[in-house]
Amino acid sequence: MRIPDHHARRTSAASGSVDVVAVDWPGAPFAELRLVLPSRRTDARTTALAHLTGRLLALHPDDADAGAATERMLRAGGRLGTTPLVDRVTVAATVPADGVVATVADVVDRVRRRTWRPEAVAGLLRAELTLQQQVAGYREVDVQAAVARRRWGAEHPYAHGVLRPAMLADLAVDDLVEDLAGPAAEQAVTLHGATVLVVGDLGAAGTDPADLAARLVAVLEQAPPPRPLPPLPAARPDPGHERLPASPGATGLLRVVTPAPVRQDPDHPAALAAGMVLGGYFGSRLNRELRERRGYVYGVSCGFEVLADAASLVLSLDCTDDRMDGVRSEVHATLDDLVTHGPTPAELAAATAYSTNAATVGISSPAALASAGSAVVLGGDDLGMWERHAARARALTSADVAAVAARHLRAEVRVEVVSPTSDGDR
Repeated sequence: MRIPDHHARRTSAASGSVDVVAVDWPGAPFAELRLVLPSRRTDARTTALAHLTGRLLALHPDDADAGAATERMLRAGGRLGTTPLVDRVTVAATVPADGVVATVADVVDRVRRRTWRPEAVAGLLRAELTLQQQVAGYREVDVQAAVARRRWGAEHPYAHGVLRPAMLADLAVDDLVEDLAGPAAEQAVTLHGATVLVVGDLGAAGTDPADLAARLVAVLEQAPPPRPLPPLPAARPDPGHERLPASPGATGLLRVVTPAPVRQDPDHPAALAAGMVLGGYFGSRLNRELRERRGYVYGVSCGFEVLADAASLVLSLDCTDDRMDGVRSEVHATLDDLVTHGPTPAELAAATAYSTNAATVGISSPAALASAGSAVVLGGDDLGMWERHAARARALTSADVAAVAARHLRAEVRVEVVSPTSDGDR
């Protein structure tokens, strides 16, 4: 799991403390660029502003619409898109290696100016409202909102990850254009604490990782520093069971969520192993029991949701209402057994091998390394994390995993949300 030659730099604290990492990948036809911007949502208004700002960052200030933005990038020989999430906006670009600095400078200018043509804002607002109206009927949207509310507390910024149509329906374009350039939007998405990660054939572009990192730092330090986001408040979790109102569908939904250690926490490798043993792949306990032996579910998934400074372990499955009680019982019994006894040596070995191999495959292309690596660096770690975690995972014992499971997966901290298809007995 060797990461190619790379160099990391950080801008001065006065210019916003942006982490810059350049990775040399000889033979890569393009450079993969990821600019990850911290984001903060505190209410319906800032949720809408953060989401729309994130979407609009794909457009140059002179673009009339998304089509014009795509044409602009294609003429430059690349492409650029954006993804707004609850704690960040990720700008992902594929460009010629000699165009990286210019692309970063362009995007940084968009972040700082936050001005777009009114017709571009109006078009994007219509498109987003249509999209959110379409997805609002999906049960997963309500499940996600309920899980976030109970995991973090109703007023916590991380509870505002779901964009609702009502947040967009009453927005006037002229007011929105003004808000996007104002202080509220500046606090919704910021360069302060951002991450820039580039993976490409830097030698072919006449540079090397250290030189490119220095040039990108120079770009970021040219303008006045961005304002930092306010401190993140403490989570106020509300563990326990919640059954949502019945919603038509072929199967009911079950989500079980617990707080989890972040990547830098010494407990993280053991918690990852516990999740793998529980439901992280088709050979895991719950998949063997609920899928292979009983045939109650198509599959169980279990993985980490990692934010910039917090993490959760999320277990997900779908099953029919008449089997939900038995499935819930098996899930919690399996969790309790992991907390008490940990995995068997064979389970631990298989989970470690699977997760290590999956991590290796997950960073085996320039695009994959850029995406995964930028998230790791945003969270305060470096690209050596995978190798360190693999070494720690290989040294784990069943007792180690049980001890970590007892700290993070015990019954008292679990959030469980069920979305049934009918109003049966509760």
